[in-house]
Amino acid sequence: MEVRLLGALHVLTADGRTVAVTRRKHRQLLALLCLTPGLGVSVDRLVHGLWNGREPRSARGNVKTYVCDLRVLLAPEGTIEAVPHGYRVDGADVDAVRFASLAGAGRRALETGRHEEAARDLARALALWTGPALDGLDDGSDPLGLAAAQLTDRRLAAVHDHVDALLALRRLDEAVTHLRAALADDPLRERLWAQLMLALYRDGRRAEALDAYRNAWEVIAESRGLDPGRELTTLQSRILGDDPSLG
Repeated sequence: MEVRLLGALHVLTADGRTVAVTRRKHRQLLALLCLTPGLGVSVDRLVHGLWNGREPRSARGNVKTYVCDLRVLLAPEGTIEAVPHGYRVDGADVDAVRFASLAGAGRRALETGRHEEAARDLARALALWTGPALDGLDDGSDPLGLAAAQLTDRRLAAVHDHVDALLALRRLDEAVTHLRAALADDPLRERLWAQLMLALYRDGRRAEALDAYRNAWEVIAESRGLDPGRELTTLQSRILGDDPSLG
Protein backbone atom coordinates (compact mmCIF):
# COMPACT_ATOMS: atom_id res chain seq x y z
CA MET A 1 0.00 0.00 0.00
CA GLU A 2 1.31 3.42 -0.95
CA VAL A 3 0.30 6.50 1.03
CA ARG A 4 1.03 9.94 -0.33
CA LEU A 5 1.23 12.88 2.05
CA LEU A 6 3.26 15.30 -0.10
CA GLY A 7 0.17 16.82 -1.66
CA ALA A 8 -3.41 15.71 -1.15
CA LEU A 9 -3.61 12.46 0.80
CA HIS A 10 -3.82 9.56 -1.63
CA VAL A 11 -3.83 5.82 -0.97
CA LEU A 12 -2.92 3.28 -3.65
CA THR A 13 -2.86 -0.50 -3.65
CA ALA A 14 0.11 -2.46 -5.01
CA ASP A 15 -1.61 -2.80 -8.38
CA GLY A 16 -2.29 0.96 -8.61
CA ARG A 17 -5.92 1.08 -7.54
CA THR A 18 -7.05 4.04 -5.46
CA VAL A 19 -8.43 3.37 -2.00
CA ALA A 20 -11.25 5.82 -1.38
CA VAL A 21 -10.73 7.40 2.05
CA THR A 22 -13.31 10.16 1.86
CA ARG A 23 -14.19 11.21 5.41
CA ARG A 24 -12.04 14.03 6.73
CA LYS A 25 -11.42 12.50 10.17
CA HIS A 26 -10.44 9.19 8.57
CA ARG A 27 -7.98 11.00 6.32
CA GLN A 28 -6.55 13.01 9.21
CA LEU A 29 -6.16 9.92 11.39
CA LEU A 30 -4.42 8.02 8.59
CA ALA A 31 -2.08 10.96 8.00
CA LEU A 32 -1.19 11.15 11.69
CA LEU A 33 -0.33 7.46 11.75
CA CYS A 34 1.61 7.55 8.47
CA LEU A 35 3.83 10.43 9.54
CA THR A 36 5.63 7.79 11.64
CA PRO A 37 4.84 4.48 9.89
CA GLY A 38 5.69 1.42 11.93
CA LEU A 39 5.83 3.43 15.14
CA GLY A 40 3.07 3.61 17.70
CA VAL A 41 1.06 6.80 18.14
CA SER A 42 -0.73 7.20 21.45
CA VAL A 43 -4.47 7.73 21.56
CA ASP A 44 -3.83 11.00 23.41
CA ARG A 45 -1.70 12.26 20.50
CA LEU A 46 -4.31 11.15 18.01
CA VAL A 47 -7.05 12.94 19.93
CA HIS A 48 -4.95 16.10 20.05
CA GLY A 49 -4.13 15.80 16.36
CA LEU A 50 -7.75 15.34 15.37
CA TRP A 51 -9.32 18.01 17.56
CA ASN A 52 -6.44 20.22 18.79
CA GLY A 53 -7.81 20.76 22.30
CA ARG A 54 -11.45 20.98 21.23
CA GLU A 55 -12.22 17.29 21.43
CA PRO A 56 -15.73 16.04 22.29
CA ARG A 57 -16.28 13.80 25.29
CA SER A 58 -16.55 10.84 22.94
CA ALA A 59 -13.15 11.55 21.33
CA ARG A 60 -11.35 8.40 22.48
CA GLY A 61 -14.28 6.23 21.43
CA ASN A 62 -14.40 8.07 18.11
CA VAL A 63 -10.74 7.27 17.50
CA LYS A 64 -11.45 3.58 18.07
CA THR A 65 -14.36 3.75 15.61
CA TYR A 66 -12.25 5.54 12.99
CA VAL A 67 -9.52 2.90 13.35
CA CYS A 68 -12.06 0.14 12.77
CA ASP A 69 -13.36 1.92 9.69
CA LEU A 70 -9.86 2.37 8.29
CA ARG A 71 -8.98 -1.27 8.87
CA VAL A 72 -11.88 -2.23 6.63
CA LEU A 73 -10.89 0.29 3.96
CA LEU A 74 -7.19 -0.62 3.92
CA ALA A 75 -7.40 -4.40 4.23
CA PRO A 76 -5.67 -6.55 3.20
CA GLU A 77 -2.69 -4.46 2.01
CA GLY A 78 -2.37 -2.13 4.98
CA THR A 79 -3.12 -2.80 8.60
CA ILE A 80 -3.57 -0.67 11.69
CA GLU A 81 -2.37 -2.52 14.76
CA ALA A 82 -3.12 -1.82 18.38
CA VAL A 83 -0.05 -1.10 20.50
CA PRO A 84 0.14 -0.16 24.19
CA HIS A 85 -1.89 3.05 24.60
CA GLY A 86 -2.28 3.62 20.85
CA TYR A 87 -2.02 2.39 17.26
CA ARG A 88 0.47 2.02 14.45
CA VAL A 89 0.13 1.52 10.70
CA ASP A 90 2.05 -1.28 9.01
CA GLY A 91 2.46 -2.22 5.37
CA ALA A 92 2.54 1.39 4.14
CA ASP A 93 5.07 2.85 1.72
CA VAL A 94 4.88 6.56 2.63
CA ASP A 95 6.19 9.20 0.22
CA ALA A 96 7.28 11.49 3.06
CA VAL A 97 9.56 8.73 4.36
CA ARG A 98 11.03 8.12 0.89
CA PHE A 99 11.52 11.87 0.49
CA ALA A 100 13.46 12.08 3.77
CA SER A 101 15.67 9.15 2.76
CA LEU A 102 16.45 10.52 -0.72
CA ALA A 103 16.95 14.09 0.48
CA GLY A 104 19.28 12.88 3.22
CA ALA A 105 21.29 10.81 0.75
CA GLY A 106 21.49 13.79 -1.57
CA ARG A 107 22.70 16.07 1.22
CA ARG A 108 25.42 13.60 2.21
CA ALA A 109 26.53 13.24 -1.42
CA LEU A 110 26.64 17.01 -1.81
CA GLU A 111 28.75 17.43 1.32
CA THR A 112 31.32 14.95 0.01
CA GLY A 113 31.53 16.41 -3.50
CA ARG A 114 29.56 13.68 -5.28
CA HIS A 115 27.53 16.22 -7.22
CA GLU A 116 26.01 13.96 -9.90
CA GLU A 117 24.74 11.58 -7.24
CA ALA A 118 23.45 14.48 -5.16
CA ALA A 119 21.58 16.02 -8.09
CA ARG A 120 20.01 12.66 -8.97
CA ASP A 121 18.85 11.81 -5.44
CA LEU A 122 17.54 15.30 -4.72
CA ALA A 123 15.66 15.44 -8.03
CA ARG A 124 14.01 12.12 -7.19
CA ALA A 125 13.11 13.43 -3.72
CA LEU A 126 11.54 16.62 -5.04
CA ALA A 127 9.62 14.74 -7.74
CA LEU A 128 7.59 13.06 -5.00
CA TRP A 129 5.83 16.34 -4.25
CA THR A 130 2.49 16.88 -6.01
CA GLY A 131 1.27 19.89 -4.01
CA PRO A 132 1.37 21.38 -0.50
CA ALA A 133 2.11 18.80 2.19
CA LEU A 134 -1.02 17.30 3.79
CA ASP A 135 -3.07 19.48 1.48
CA GLY A 136 -6.53 20.15 2.89
CA LEU A 137 -5.98 18.22 6.12
CA ASP A 138 -4.49 20.84 8.44
CA ASP A 139 -6.03 23.89 10.07
CA GLY A 140 -2.89 26.00 10.36
CA SER A 141 -1.83 25.77 14.00
CA ASP A 142 -2.93 22.20 14.71
CA PRO A 143 -0.49 19.24 14.89
CA LEU A 144 -1.07 18.38 11.23
CA GLY A 145 -0.41 22.02 10.36
CA LEU A 146 2.88 21.92 12.23
CA ALA A 147 3.81 18.67 10.48
CA ALA A 148 2.98 20.24 7.11
CA ALA A 149 5.18 23.25 7.94
CA GLN A 150 8.08 20.96 8.89
CA LEU A 151 7.73 19.01 5.65
CA THR A 152 7.63 22.26 3.68
CA ASP A 153 10.84 23.46 5.36
CA ARG A 154 12.54 20.17 4.49
CA ARG A 155 11.42 20.53 0.89
CA LEU A 156 12.92 24.02 0.73
CA ALA A 157 16.20 22.69 2.13
CA ALA A 158 16.19 20.00 -0.56
CA VAL A 159 15.60 22.64 -3.24
CA HIS A 160 18.62 24.61 -1.99
CA ASP A 161 20.76 21.46 -1.96
CA HIS A 162 19.59 20.46 -5.44
CA VAL A 163 20.43 23.86 -6.85
CA ASP A 164 23.86 23.80 -5.17
CA ALA A 165 24.54 20.46 -6.89
CA LEU A 166 23.39 21.83 -10.25
CA LEU A 167 25.58 24.92 -9.83
CA ALA A 168 28.58 22.72 -9.08
CA LEU A 169 27.84 20.71 -12.23
CA ARG A 170 27.42 23.89 -14.33
CA ARG A 171 23.88 22.83 -15.22
CA LEU A 172 22.93 26.47 -15.03
CA ASP A 173 19.81 26.60 -17.21
CA GLU A 174 18.34 23.75 -15.17
CA ALA A 175 19.18 25.55 -11.93
CA VAL A 176 17.52 28.75 -13.16
CA THR A 177 14.37 26.84 -14.14
CA HIS A 178 14.07 25.22 -10.71
CA LEU A 179 14.73 28.49 -8.91
CA ARG A 180 12.14 30.45 -10.85
CA ALA A 181 9.55 27.76 -10.09
CA ALA A 182 10.45 27.80 -6.38
CA LEU A 183 10.27 31.60 -6.24
CA ALA A 184 6.86 31.59 -7.91
CA ASP A 185 5.63 29.60 -4.90
CA ASP A 186 7.64 31.41 -2.22
CA PRO A 187 8.97 34.80 -3.41
CA LEU A 188 10.20 35.99 0.01
CA ARG A 189 13.00 33.43 0.36
CA GLU A 190 16.16 35.50 0.02
CA ARG A 191 18.47 32.53 -0.40
CA LEU A 192 16.48 31.44 -3.47
CA TRP A 193 16.98 34.90 -4.96
CA ALA A 194 20.70 34.73 -4.16
CA GLN A 195 21.03 31.35 -5.84
CA LEU A 196 19.14 32.67 -8.88
CA MET A 197 21.44 35.69 -9.14
CA LEU A 198 24.50 33.46 -8.92
CA ALA A 199 23.20 30.97 -11.49
CA LEU A 200 22.41 33.77 -13.96
CA TYR A 201 25.76 35.44 -13.43
CA ARG A 202 27.70 32.22 -13.93
CA ASP A 203 25.71 31.65 -17.12
CA GLY A 204 26.96 34.96 -18.51
CA ARG A 205 23.64 36.72 -17.91
CA ARG A 206 24.92 39.54 -15.73
CA ALA A 207 22.10 41.97 -16.57
CA GLU A 208 19.48 39.34 -15.69
CA ALA A 209 21.25 38.66 -12.40
CA LEU A 210 21.01 42.34 -11.51
CA ASP A 211 17.37 42.40 -12.63
CA ALA A 212 16.75 39.49 -10.25
CA TYR A 213 18.15 41.59 -7.41
CA ARG A 214 15.82 44.46 -8.30
CA ASN A 215 12.86 42.06 -8.44
CA ALA A 216 13.81 40.65 -5.03
CA TRP A 217 14.13 44.17 -3.61
CA GLU A 218 10.64 45.11 -4.87
CA VAL A 219 8.98 41.94 -3.55
CA ILE A 220 10.65 42.09 -0.14
CA ALA A 221 10.16 45.84 0.30
CA GLU A 222 6.49 45.65 -0.66
CA SER A 223 5.78 42.67 1.61
CA ARG A 224 7.95 43.48 4.62
CA GLY A 225 8.76 47.16 4.30
CA LEU A 226 12.44 46.25 4.50
CA ASP A 227 15.43 46.16 2.20
CA PRO A 228 16.93 42.78 1.30
CA GLY A 229 19.37 41.29 3.79
CA ARG A 230 23.13 41.33 3.71
CA GLU A 231 23.49 38.18 1.60
CA LEU A 232 21.63 39.70 -1.34
CA THR A 233 23.11 43.19 -1.09
CA THR A 234 26.65 41.82 -0.81
CA LEU A 235 26.09 39.53 -3.80
CA GLN A 236 24.76 42.45 -5.84
CA SER A 237 27.91 44.44 -5.06
CA ARG A 238 30.11 41.52 -6.05
CA ILE A 239 28.24 41.08 -9.34
CA LEU A 240 28.54 44.83 -10.08
CA GLY A 241 32.29 44.51 -9.46
CA ASP A 242 32.59 41.29 -11.48
CA ASP A 243 34.17 39.54 -8.51
CA PRO A 244 36.19 36.70 -10.09
CA SER A 245 35.50 34.39 -7.16
CA LEU A 246 31.83 34.21 -8.19
CA GLY A 247 32.82 32.08 -11.14
